[in-house]
Amino acid sequence: SYFGASSQRATTSTEKTSRRTKKSKLTAADLKQVEQQKICPVTGLDLNSMGGPLPVQVAGQRVFICCAGCEHALRADPDKHLLKLRTAEK
Repeated sequence: SYFGASSQRATTSTEKTSRRTKKSKLTAADLKQVEQQKICPVTGLDLNSMGGPLPVQVAGQRVFICCAGCEHALRADPDKHLLKLRTAEK
């Protein structure tokens, strides 16, 4: 099967609006934390790389992940993933 440019779907204005709406729901404090955190504790990627940042409450703290797919891994082993954030801060 061919997966060339013709198979790619254009982003609709509804999808673009949906992404902006997600980001606009973040408070000023959230945006400040996102700026400081910068990376997803699960993937190590930029928080905006996968449509995030998405807030998650884990191990008594609020952190952000790059996508909904990272939530399970973060909850399964929060210490491992939160360590990445502490290491990145140094």
